[in-house]
Amino acid sequence: MIGGMILLGFFLYWMIAKKIVGMVYAETQSIIKKRIAIAIFILIPTWDVILGFPIYLYLCKYESGIKIYKTVDNVEGFYVGENHYGGSILLPYKGYRFIDYKEPKNGKYYRNTWLDTNTSAECISYDGAYSYDYTQAFRQGKCITNKELKESEVSRWKVVEDDINSELVAVLHLHKIISIRIIDKQEQLEIAHTDDYLFGKGWVSGIISSLETGNRSWASCLDHDFSYENNLLRKTLIPVGGK
Repeated sequence: MIGGMILLGFFLYWMIAKKIVGMVYAETQSIIKKRIAIAIFILIPTWDVILGFPIYLYLCKYESGIKIYKTVDNVEGFYVGENHYGGSILLPYKGYRFIDYKEPKNGKYYRNTWLDTNTSAECISYDGAYSYDYTQAFRQGKCITNKELKESEVSRWKVVEDDINSELVAVLHLHKIISIRIIDKQEQLEIAHTDDYLFGKGWVSGIISSLETGNRSWASCLDHDFSYENNLLRKTLIPVGGK
């Protein structure tokens, strides 16, 4: 249904363009004015792509990617802010031993740490943990312990995933996204982040994708690839033995 409407729209646009171009030529008998009319009808649906796509390509090539201003060796874990995953157990990131977080329900700080045995009385049971990865790790002989921390004991390194969205050129649908930042809490400095740029593919593509899915389709320099975030972590907060 929607596909048929889109095809009908293109057909009607082509018919109107053909009719008006024909009228311009019949009225003026000028090849130049006919070509100008054709160019106008080509530019109406494509002008923002013609202007925006080269800018997007430049940003992808020269500006996007991971930006690291300081590296830290032998990091065992880091702080991720509030835990918004409900009943699911929060696991340390791959390569790290622990993860610190704040529980929004009570405002307290906690540390989840890997143990190489699942027989300790401190182990969190995988029953009801709502985590396939933890269930598998537990069955393989590992487990997580949970410990309450004082705020002063929380890791110095904070990893923030907050998708800061900055509109660069509204009319061209160009956006800058900072999806993950690493902060030195002690120095109150950002030591690394990812830069991604999005392009809305033009107003015609926006209308079509909105009709089909309800949302605009965006091109991404990083292609929504989470490996960039993992690389940022491991290259900035280098795990023990991670070099």
